[in-house]
Amino acid sequence: MRSSISLLLLLCACSHQAPGMAALPASRDVPPPAGPVTTFVPPIPTRELLPNGLALVTLPRPLVPMVNLTFVIKSGAAQDPATLPGLAGLMAEMLQSGTPSHNAEQIADALENRGAALQVHTDQDAIFISTTVLSEHALPVLEILTDLVLHPSFAQAELERARRRRLAALAEEEDDPARQASRAFRAALYGKHPYGHTALGTEAALLRIQPADLQAFHTQQVHPKNCTLILVGDLDSTGIQAAARATLLVWLASGAPTLPPAAAMDAPPHVVMVDRPGAPQSELRVGHLGRARLDPDYMSVYVMNAILGGLFNSRVNMNLREDKGYTYGAFSAFQMWRSRGVFGVGAAVETRNTLPAIREILKEIERMRNTDVSLEELTLAQSGYALALPGYFEDLDAIAEMAAGLVVYDLPLDYYRKVADQVRAVTVADVRHAAERYLTPEALSIVVVGDAVNVAPGLADLNRGPVLPSTAMETR
Repeated sequence: MRSSISLLLLLCACSHQAPGMAALPASRDVPPPAGPVTTFVPPIPTRELLPNGLALVTLPRPLVPMVNLTFVIKSGAAQDPATLPGLAGLMAEMLQSGTPSHNAEQIADALENRGAALQVHTDQDAIFISTTVLSEHALPVLEILTDLVLHPSFAQAELERARRRRLAALAEEEDDPARQASRAFRAALYGKHPYGHTALGTEAALLRIQPADLQAFHTQQVHPKNCTLILVGDLDSTGIQAAARATLLVWLASGAPTLPPAAAMDAPPHVVMVDRPGAPQSELRVGHLGRARLDPDYMSVYVMNAILGGLFNSRVNMNLREDKGYTYGAFSAFQMWRSRGVFGVGAAVETRNTLPAIREILKEIERMRNTDVSLEELTLAQSGYALALPGYFEDLDAIAEMAAGLVVYDLPLDYYRKVADQVRAVTVADVRHAAERYLTPEALSIVVVGDAVNVAPGLADLNRGPVLPSTAMETR
């Protein structure tokens, strides 16, 4: 009875419009008007260079009683010795496995008791060690983090544990067609170049690495002139900046900052077939070498790629997903690193659609070069970036990640303050220029991970050079 009365009262209330209240739409077919666009002003960090060469980057956020601490070491998988791919990643993982004063279990307990979860990541250009803690625990966690970075012990028993974890991760990668395709694609484009392997390295190298190798890499690459400490959050009340200066000033400088590897040379176009017998789908990668992050045409290339395959309603995705129904999603990306990166288009398609999908990808790349984009496409790509920008700064971890990008790629500290305007300044002519200059159809190579029995016979018809098995990449 009570619920019936409540419903009657609600209906009666809705039948009378309150004074000053706008009328509700008469139909759900009429969407409500959009509200005003909120202006977002990205924060600008400050940078201080300590006398020993270490950079201290800070960005106060006093309203949040937390602090993010991130060490950036500007050496990554590209600095691996040619005979030991995966050394940087393994060394980074072992930073949390013990020091002369604390073993791995003691370190884990000390961090857990303070609510700190350590995140360690290695990519081709850098190593990142990061954690976020309550302000009251910032100083002791800084001491722990500094000890791990400066004084790792690389004990044999801990090395064996880390080795097993990374070998297991390699085995998991072999069971994932998408990761397998990306790995093969990188090897196909780079060969023996330092960017030609991932931070996981290879099984053979992981089995050979010994504590002396880890210690030698640490001595050579982890020093003040090659490191930055980023602090974001409640900095003033914790006094963490002063504590960081005092703690890190005793770290003696040795060596010089790591330089990016020499630019890779274009490989002749070819097709790599990675056989997964009986696979119902083919994982595709189509592309060639791209540009470095500091390329002056970066913004034009970014917008051009957003239209080609960087957004859901991009040309590649609308073609392969919405029009042809070949895939749940197709994408393109320019991965721009300290040295020359990669351009690639990717998708997963049914085996029977492998060749038609590749032809459509090639067609869209040609169309991007040969025709101007529409104003609607351009505006959508530009507004998409501007609307997404605030999300990159939504919490301390995200802000620290943005600051780390400035560090690794030597970008100005006010980069994100200006980037939205730079994106909006890109014109239709700029996009056409970027496509004509940075998309090179005659250089495109192709990687297919799928059922070779059903796919391989037709790959030669694409006229993309020789069709090679994945094992051939090991000798390039």
